[in-house]
Amino acid sequence: MSRGLLNRYKRELVGAGFFGFLTFAGYYTIVFRETESLARPIYVPVRLETAEGLRIGARVEIQGVEQGFLTSLHYLNVDEKGWPLPYETSATPSGQTVIAILQLRAVPITYPDYVAYSRSPSPLAARGIDLVPGKPGHAPALNPQTLTEQEHREFLESARLPHKTGQDLLFIKNFDDPLYLVAKLLAENRHSITRIVTHVTGITDQINEGDGTLGLLLNQDSLHAGSNVALLEFNHLVGDMRDLLESLRENLGPIDSASALLSYILIFL
Repeated sequence: MSRGLLNRYKRELVGAGFFGFLTFAGYYTIVFRETESLARPIYVPVRLETAEGLRIGARVEIQGVEQGFLTSLHYLNVDEKGWPLPYETSATPSGQTVIAILQLRAVPITYPDYVAYSRSPSPLAARGIDLVPGKPGHAPALNPQTLTEQEHREFLESARLPHKTGQDLLFIKNFDDPLYLVAKLLAENRHSITRIVTHVTGITDQINEGDGTLGLLLNQDSLHAGSNVALLEFNHLVGDMRDLLESLRENLGPIDSASALLSYILIFL
C-alpha cells in the first residue's frame, strides 16, 4: 500500500483499529471464561442467594487472589432442614435452592464472620465470586463442605450431596451493586410501574381527545384565542397599574411639602 493511500485512509484505519480493540476487550472481559483444569482440584459446593449474572467459568477470588472458578450450577429441591434433595427421591420437598460447585486450588479456611458474595468488578466485567474468610476469634474455624472426585461425579449425575458430619455449605450472597439494585427495584415494583404508565397513557389520551380544561385549551382554537386575549388584557392592566405607581411616586414630593406646611399652620392656630 503506497504512502498516498495510507495518508488518504489514515482516519479510517485508526477508527477501525480503535473499534477492533474495543471488540477484543469486550470479548476478553465478557465472553472469555478461564476454565482450565487445576492440577489437584478441590470441589466445594456452595449455596447461592441467586445465580443471576453468574456463568460457568466465573472466577472465584479469596481475599482478592484468584483461587479457582465455578464449574456448574444446579436448581434443587430441599428438605425441611434446608438440605438439597437428589433428583430421584421420595422425600417431600419444602423449598428450592441454588447450588454451585466451585473448583478451587485449596480448601478455604473460613470463620463465622466470613463474607462471600457474587459481584461484577466493573460494568463490563463478568460477575464473579469473592470470599473474605473472616478473622479468627474465640469461635473455631468453619469446615466447608468438600467433594471427592467420585462424589462430584455422582452429584452431577443424581444431585446427591452427601451430608458430612462437621461440614456445612458456605452461603454466597448477591452483592448489592447499583445495577442489581435497579433491576431488583424494577422487578419488585413492576405492577406499580405498569399502573402508573397506564394512568399516564389514559390522561394523555383524554387530553388528545379534548376532555378536561387542559384538553380544551390545547385542542380548541377558540378557547386558546380567548385565553390569549385575556392574557393581553391582563398585561395592559399591569401596565396601567405600573403607570399609576410611577405617577404617585412623582407626586410624593409635593404631597409631603403640603403636609408639612399644613402642620406648621396648625401649630400657630
